[in-house]
Order: sequence, then C-alpha cells, then structure tokens
Amino acid sequence: MPENKFENVVDSLVQIDQNEHTEAESFTNPRRFEMTKNEISHPMQPFEMVGKVLRFKENPIVSYLLEKGGLDMNHLACQDFTEEDRQHFAQLIGYSLSGWGTLSYVNDQKWQEAQENLEDFKRVRE
Repeated sequence: MPENKFENVVDSLVQIDQNEHTEAESFTNPRRFEMTKNEISHPMQPFEMVGKVLRFKENPIVSYLLEKGGLDMNHLACQDFTEEDRQHFAQLIGYSLSGWGTLSYVNDQKWQEAQENLEDFKRVRE
C-alpha cells in the first residue's frame, strides 16, 4: 500500500499504462506505453519565438530560482544529474533550439525529437 499521495498518483499512472489507452491519450504522449514506473521521461517543452530566436518556452519559476536561488549553471554542472534532467532543465530556462542542440548532454534521439516538434511548430504557424 502506498505511503503517501505522491505514490498513489504514480501507482495510478502505472495502472493506466497497463490498461488499454484511448486515441486522445496516445496523442498526448505516443511513447507513454514504452515507459515504466521507474523511467517516466520529461516532456519536450514547446517552442516560442523570442524576437528572431526560436527558443524553448521558458518556465519563469525555474528561471527565477536559477537567478535568485544562489546557485549558478557552473554549480549545477558539477552535480550528479542525469543527461535527461540536464536536457529538460536547459529547455525550462528557455534555451534556444540551436544552442540546445549543441549541448554535450543532448543526444541524437532527443535532437531528432526536437526536430520533429519543430516541423509541427512550423505547420501550426503557417
């Protein structure tokens, strides 16, 4: 039996993953059923144009914590975070798509996913 509410939510999500899914659920995350309780991945952040630069949509809370929280990117770089966490963090602080693609911890699979999302972004803007 789960010990807290968070575990209840995670257990519920895992149970959903084990059941059949609807077309709408597949649309929101087509790789959802490849994930297990221990490997749920971060979502790819949406894009936005900031001036003439295509960027990941910044999360103002994350940016505020980075600016005011007493830690900087150099400190974070020395910590033992996963590549996936680093990739997602860079998105959350509004990295440009072109700059994000050059980061050492962005793998080819994630870059390809971003390129596919870019094509969707372009179609929506047409």
